[in-house]
Order: sequence, then structure tokens, then C-alpha cells
Amino acid sequence: MIGVYRLYMVDDEVPAAPRSVRVINATSTSFYVTWSPATPSRGPLVAYRVAYWKESTSLLDAVSGTVLVNDVTVPGTLIAGLAPYSRYHLRV
Repeated sequence: MIGVYRLYMVDDEVPAAPRSVRVINATSTSFYVTWSPATPSRGPLVAYRVAYWKESTSLLDAVSGTVLVNDVTVPGTLIAGLAPYSRYHLRV
């Protein structure tokens, strides 16, 4: 049969994680998280995803928020609007 076929390539390899993740300039309701850029393993890196959640919950139960950093040349982002004086976990 002659026709038009679309081929989608899926990169099933997760890129390397960023290094030296740290929190700076923390206030009672916000913090700035920075990192050293990840080394792309296959193809260009297009974004970073930062997930954060309160210490009293697990990542599986309730992610408080997710920030997508589309500019990979800026290795950091501000997380704001947090519950005052609470502890948070994060993952980049």
C-alpha cells in the first residue's frame, strides 16, 4: 500500500541530572534555587522542571507546584507563594 507515514522518534534516555542544586535567598514564603547545568546525553536540553512540595507530604501524595524553566541558559528560578515558615523539598 502506498501512503504517507509519520515516524516519531522518542528519546527514552533521561538526561543527566543537574549538579550542585542549592537554595539561596530564602525568605519566609519564597526561595531561589540554582544548579549547575546538566550535560546533555542525547540531543539538546530544552528545559528544566522544578517540582516542590511541603515536608509534611510526599512527592506521590501532593506536589505543591511545578515550574518549567524553558531558558536552559539560566540555571535557576524563583519559587514563591509558599506557606510561611514551612519546610519544602524540591527536585530539579
